[in-house]
Amino acid sequence: MVLQNLKVGSRLGLGFGLVLVMMLIATVVTFWSLKTVDQRTEQVVSESLPFTLLADRMVYNTVQVQQFLTDASATRDRGVYAEAEAQAEEFKAGLEEFRGMFRDENDRESLRNLDEIEEAFNAFVATGTRMAETYINQGVEMGNVVMEEFDADSTRIAGMMERFQVQQVTEIQDNSAAIMSASQRVKTLQMLLGVIALVIGVSITFLITRSIVKPLDTCLLYTSPSPRDATSHLVCRLLLEKRGGGGGGGGGGGGG
Repeated sequence: MVLQNLKVGSRLGLGFGLVLVMMLIATVVTFWSLKTVDQRTEQVVSESLPFTLLADRMVYNTVQVQQFLTDASATRDRGVYAEAEAQAEEFKAGLEEFRGMFRDENDRESLRNLDEIEEAFNAFVATGTRMAETYINQGVEMGNVVMEEFDADSTRIAGMMERFQVQQVTEIQDNSAAIMSASQRVKTLQMLLGVIALVIGVSITFLITRSIVKPLDTCLLYTSPSPRDATSHLVCRLLLEKRGGGGGGGGGGGGG
C-alpha cells in the first residue's frame, strides 16, 4: 500500500491534513449559505417591510380622501378639501418612493402598474371634488348622480390598491420563506459534512493505525520469569518468526 511507503510522521500529517481540508470545505459552504440568508434578510429589513408598511399607509390615504370628500358633500364645507388634499399628497409621495425603487430594480411592469394607479387615483379625487361641488352648488339630486361615478371610482382605486398591497405582502412572505429554506440548507449541509468528516476521520485513523501495526504482526513478543528473580523482574524475549530462534531463546533463558 501507499501508506506503507510513507514515514509515520507523513502518515499522521496526511490524516490530519484531510480532516482539515474537510473542515475548510465545511466553513466555505456554510459561509456561502449564510451569505444568501444575509442578503434575503437585508432585503426584508431595508426594502420589503418598509414598502409594505408604505403600501398600507397609501391604502389608508385613499380611504381618508374618500371620507373627507364625502364629508364635504354632506356638510357643504369646502374647508374639508384641505384635509383631503393633504392625504392625496401623502399618497402621491408614496407613489414616488415606489417609483424610485422600481426604477432602481428596472421593474418596468411595476412602473406601468404605478402609472395606472396614479391615473385612477387622480380620477377618483377629481370625481370626489366634483361631487362635493355639485352638492354645494346644485343640490342633493344632482349630487347623487355624481356620487354614483364617485362610488365607481372609489371601488376601482380600492381594488387596485388591495392588489398592490397584496403584492408587497407576498414579497415579504417569499423572502421569509427563502430565509427559512437557506437556513435549513445550512443545517443540512453542516450535518452532512459532519458525518462525512467523521467517516473520513475514522477511516484514516484505521488505515494509518493498521499500516503502522500490521508489520509488527510478523513478530512474537512474550515474557518469561527469570531464574535469577522469579518474583519481580521479567525478561522480555523478542523472537522473529521468519528467523525462528525459539529454541535459542529458551536456551538463553536457561543459561541465565
